[in-house]
Amino acid sequence: MQRTIQLFLILVFISGCFAKKQIEKISKPGTTSVTSPSAPARWNNAQIATGIDIKISTDFNGLFVDADKDGDGDNLFVQMFKQWNGTTNLYTFFETDGDTVANKNYTNISDFYDGEMGIYRSNNWFSNVSNQALAVTQFYGIRRNVGSSIEHIELTHADIIMNYRDYSFTMDSSSNSAYDLPSVLLHELGHFIGLSHESDFLVSSVMQPYLSIFDVNRAVTTADTSATRSNYNASLLTANNAIKALNTGIQEEKDPEEGKIVRGIIELRANGKCLHYVDGELVHSH
Repeated sequence: MQRTIQLFLILVFISGCFAKKQIEKISKPGTTSVTSPSAPARWNNAQIATGIDIKISTDFNGLFVDADKDGDGDNLFVQMFKQWNGTTNLYTFFETDGDTVANKNYTNISDFYDGEMGIYRSNNWFSNVSNQALAVTQFYGIRRNVGSSIEHIELTHADIIMNYRDYSFTMDSSSNSAYDLPSVLLHELGHFIGLSHESDFLVSSVMQPYLSIFDVNRAVTTADTSATRSNYNASLLTANNAIKALNTGIQEEKDPEEGKIVRGIIELRANGKCLHYVDGELVHSH
């Protein structure tokens, strides 16, 4: 009976997320789209040379138990950091010291753009974010190389916020009554480093755009490693920096969107429908 229910829920999530495959690009009258949905997002070389300092809210402290620690004595959150760090030997995406920060009970999600990056829990949620979202990754970045083949968003800030008002989470991988918190975090950390959702539901990936209470995905897959290495290809980053320098030196030829700061929000929804927003505009729905 449980297997039947699990299969039904998975089919519902797949149906909700893949029934609509076309990209939605919404623009205000008389303007261009706020950004290209296909433009990748990534941190620059300097930011990932030694690891991004993302802190863990102290509100999660009571969930960490010694039985879950790995051989290095790291808790489950830090273990999820290490999963993404292991996808490439060129960069270190996250510091693994497990530093903490007091939880921030902001009522406006934009207030998290405060100079400190973290993983937080929200007990109130936000009026401008769907209550269908299990968690969101909010990022800020700068548009680079606009109009070129290597246009992208250079990430400068990001935070992950878990929806504790509408959903229950657990650290117990055997539980079927709540969402597996490390699995949710691993998915959101993928967005944090610039990865989008996996578009082929047949591919094994932690970046699949659906998650049920039966799913436990605590390890990146071959597809996740490939996507990360593609996004952080060393020669591509070198070309990015070269064009960035060229654009800086030739001000009069710059696209007016070049250097614009944008904000994005990516929702992991319980109903399987996946929405991506940039500057408050829906740019990708699938």
